[in-house]
Amino acid sequence: MIPSGPLPNPLENVEAALQPEAKTIWQGINEAKDAFVRGALDKNAPLNVLEQQTGIPVHKLAQRVPGLKAWGERIIEKYFEPVLAPLGKDIAELEKYMVIKRGEDVLARNPAASGPWGTTGWAGQIAAMDRFKTAVGPERFAKIKAAAERLYELNRKYIIEPLYKQGILSKEAAETILTAHPHYIDFHRLDATIGEVHAGTKPVASLSKTGLDRMALEGSSQKLDQPLARLLGQVITVQERVARNQAGRAIVRALKQIDPELKPMGEGATTPFGKGTVSYFEGGQKVTMAVDPIWA
Repeated sequence: MIPSGPLPNPLENVEAALQPEAKTIWQGINEAKDAFVRGALDKNAPLNVLEQQTGIPVHKLAQRVPGLKAWGERIIEKYFEPVLAPLGKDIAELEKYMVIKRGEDVLARNPAASGPWGTTGWAGQIAAMDRFKTAVGPERFAKIKAAAERLYELNRKYIIEPLYKQGILSKEAAETILTAHPHYIDFHRLDATIGEVHAGTKPVASLSKTGLDRMALEGSSQKLDQPLARLLGQVITVQERVARNQAGRAIVRALKQIDPELKPMGEGATTPFGKGTVSYFEGGQKVTMAVDPIWA
């Protein structure tokens, strides 16, 4: 329910939501970069045998996974940082703008949703943007808006499209993300748990598991946790997820070449005793095989 009476200052609410910790945006980006590469030793040596037997480059693909951190960093350096660097100190204002702008996406789905702008619905979101425009002035606002539009394009190209092309997202899910979240920026909350999003310990299949739909329809006015840094960190996470999916698919192809009777486990099935699992996504659907632990 939208409260009656004088509106609070929604821009101040947004600013407060973006000040949970004394970390710079770049510190947050670097933390996100390092989240999934711990323990990157070669645990894939047995796949050399499978590769030699089948001719399918399973070991090469598995070994690519840790190296995708550097490739993701290169994408950020080549495409994202040239958008951010000219803004200088206004990177913080860009983050603020993108948080307010995402309010349009949230409120389009539920006009009564709360968010960093408060619990005042569209009135709060519009007031927050008006106050923001006044605070930064027309020249800075134009530069910030242009930078945000470029980041939205890069988000589609380097986050959504790779997930779709590799079958991790279905066509329907990708289209839903693009239509429901055209102004996406990470709305992760400080008290939420997102180990699976950055550590890659669980596979991506649906909107919620991609981290691209974290906020429920009722919304939340809790503090945000470095939304711009997390958005850039997802560039690296997606590269790693794509590599894992390619490797998983290749391992299954190789094992089926050796054992044509190998079949996917049913949904909700328990892994047989003494077996491990290899999973990948095809058309947004998870495919899981019970295999000898040496291949898992």
